Order: sequence, then C-alpha cells, then structure tokens
Amino acid sequence: MTIRFATKEDEIRIIRAIQNKHMDYNQPTHVREDIRANRLIVAEDKGKLLGSCALVAEPNFGYHAIKRLCVFAKASRSNGVATAMVKWLCDYFSMLKIGATPWTTNPTMCHIFEKLGFEYQYTFSTYYMFYLLKRK
Repeated sequence: MTIRFATKEDEIRIIRAIQNKHMDYNQPTHVREDIRANRLIVAEDKGKLLGSCALVAEPNFGYHAIKRLCVFAKASRSNGVATAMVKWLCDYFSMLKIGATPWTTNPTMCHIFEKLGFEYQYTFSTYYMFYLLKRK
C-alpha cells in the first residue's frame, strides 16, 4: 500500500468513490478544495484507490484536524488502511498539533486514534468526540 498526496488526476476517481458510498460528510466540493490546498492524501494499492483523508487547519482552535477519512471498499476495511493513513499524516506533519473528531457511533475509529496515541478529550454536539494526539 502506498500513501501520497492526492493530485488533480485523482479527483474524479475519489469523487466517484465517495458518491458510491452515499456520504454526506465528504462532498465533491471538499475533494476539490482539499486537493487544491494540498491537504488530501490517498491510500492506493496497485493503482486502486483504497481511501482518502484530509488534514485541515483549525486556526480558531490551534490545531489541525483529521477530517473526511474514508475507506472506499468494504473489502479494504479491517486491512489497516485507515490506520496507515492516520499514521502517515501524524508522521509527515510531526511538528503540528493534530486532533480528530470521530462520531460517537464509530468505536472502530476511536480505537484507531487511541492505538496511535490520541487521547480522548471530550464529547460535543452529541455526535462527535474530540481526540488530541499526545506527542512523546
């Protein structure tokens, strides 16, 4: 598996993948903006896109947030794709304060964040939890 920044050439394939999943939290406009701002990464294997994830600055809160993390195919789930993308972002941006806001109904993502050194901070808006990466 290779993880890299998404390019303009990836845009259509990513948009098709998220539209096939019927996601409301990850829209084509997000994909375009994230690629333009060079903040979207993709995981791929043998030319097949497995997932994508963005790291977005949150200047009002003083951290960068992992957002719109998505593993496209069910067959790719439980294969470490999400973990690999989060780890890649944390390693690549090792000097940044990084946070994440998984849904309260997604214990798998909470487990991934905790496994990678994120610590639960609080729950907000009933649907989201806030995790912050604790650097050594």
